[in-house]
Amino acid sequence: MPTPEEYRSAIASCPSLRAAAKYLGVNKETVRRFRDKELLRGDEVKKPVIPDKNLPVEEIIKQAKDRFMRHKAKESSLKWMPFEMPDNKPIALAFMGDPHVDDDGCNWPLLERDILLLANTKGVYGINCGDLTNNWVGRLMALYAEQSMTKSEAIKVVKWLIQDSGIDWLLINAGNHDAWNEGCYLLEQLVGDTSIMTDWAAKFKIVFPNKVEIRVDLAHDHKGNSQWNPLHAQMKQAKMGDTAHLYNAGHRHEGGIAQHEDPFKNIVYWLTRSRGYKYIDKYADLHGFGSQDYYATVMAVIDPTAEGVNQIMCFGDVEAGCKYLEYLRGRK
Repeated sequence: MPTPEEYRSAIASCPSLRAAAKYLGVNKETVRRFRDKELLRGDEVKKPVIPDKNLPVEEIIKQAKDRFMRHKAKESSLKWMPFEMPDNKPIALAFMGDPHVDDDGCNWPLLERDILLLANTKGVYGINCGDLTNNWVGRLMALYAEQSMTKSEAIKVVKWLIQDSGIDWLLINAGNHDAWNEGCYLLEQLVGDTSIMTDWAAKFKIVFPNKVEIRVDLAHDHKGNSQWNPLHAQMKQAKMGDTAHLYNAGHRHEGGIAQHEDPFKNIVYWLTRSRGYKYIDKYADLHGFGSQDYYATVMAVIDPTAEGVNQIMCFGDVEAGCKYLEYLRGRK
């Protein structure tokens, strides 16, 4: 479409409106209407030219495409991301359940014992299932009045747990409590380069030099619920989701482990749920939920030189899992 200045130039230089229309590539009547409008308008006030604060539309679209490609690259890299082990020695994955380190109901004697075991046992790698603190939001912020540890103290403890506790973290997964109050942004800074941070769910694989791959489907919680079976959501994921050797979640403050063999997929897999460390819970008492003694952190001990039901063994107690791992590594 010609600009107003091009219309004016064509009308002034061409011998007729028809010639101007042909030169501009438009209809003769379009040129006539422009000319008549110009004659009626008369002299105009010269207005100031205000530069556009925004980028040209071409640049905006280019940046949008670049952002999408970066997002796509990140999302692609997070699905079944590989953690490559240095050797074929047995290892253990410690699926730490929701710590809620600042809650007065957090079982700190057990948590401290487990942290020391995880930090001082060779071949153990930590995977946090989510909800490191209460991080209350909205009307729930009133609950800060019922806990002794302040928010700033809680952040300090989480920083210590991630950076200085001695645990070799593979992955920190954010739960719903972590995400409140823009908490994921803070947690991302605390995690830094010490491990990988994911939001709610992660699919990854442990890769050994002998080509054995152990696939792990982790979520703060999987979809599905049953009052009769705490592992119902993990079973649903195993049947309807991607194929994996380990399906683990936290979130619900109850735990359990189960091993199954799928004859159609030709795979042996484990369903696990880590109960976490919130052992005293007014909400659970109010609604009649029980409180388990075990499964705070579920230990999955992996022997890459074994097969079938012997390749992975899961434990509902960190001490038992660490002892079994030490036995395997000593025997190997």
